[in-house]
Amino acid sequence: MEQEHPPLGKTLPFRTINDIAIHFRDKAVCIEYLTQLRWAGNVKCAHCGHDKVYELKGAYKGYKCAKCRKKFTAIKGTIFENSPIELSKWFMAIFILSTHRKGISSVQIARDIGVTQKTAWFMMQRVRYAFKMKSFESNEKIGKSTFDNKGNEVKAVVEVDETYIGGKVANMHKHKAEAIEKKVQIVKLA
Repeated sequence: MEQEHPPLGKTLPFRTINDIAIHFRDKAVCIEYLTQLRWAGNVKCAHCGHDKVYELKGAYKGYKCAKCRKKFTAIKGTIFENSPIELSKWFMAIFILSTHRKGISSVQIARDIGVTQKTAWFMMQRVRYAFKMKSFESNEKIGKSTFDNKGNEVKAVVEVDETYIGGKVANMHKHKAEAIEKKVQIVKLA
C-alpha cells in the first residue's frame, strides 16, 4: 500500500533524514515539490518572467514560454541547475545543514547522504550561498513587509530558535580582541 503524502507547498512533517529520503525517493516528486514551492501554481518563465507558459509532456514536468519560446523546468536558475547530484540528496543536505545547531562538517554530510567529501563541500557552499542570497524564500519572503486589502503595511513574523554569535574575547586574535575592547569602552563612556 502506497503511503499518502501531504499536499505539496505546505509544511511537510520532516523530523528525520529518513522522512526526507522516503518522501523524495522519486525525481518526479522532487520536481513537483520544487514547482509548487517556487511558483505556487502560478508558473512564470525562468528566463524572462512572462506568465504565459505551456506545460510540456515528458517524464518530468517541463515548460515552454509563450514569449521567449525557451524551455525550462523548476530547476532553472536555482542552486540545483546543472548539478549531477540527485535532488533527493540535495534536499537531505539542506535538511541536515539547516537543522544542526552548531553546523556540520562536509565529511559528516558526505557520510550521511552517501556522496564524496568534495561533493558534500560543494553542496554546502551552494546551500549557504542560497541562504545568503535568500533564494529559498518564496513570493512572501520571511520578514518582508506585506500589504493587506486596504493597503496597510503588515509586518511578517519571524521566529528564531537559538543562535551562537561571536565567541569569547580571550579566544580571539589579539587585534580583534583589542578592537572589541575599544568598542566596549566607547559604549561605556556614552
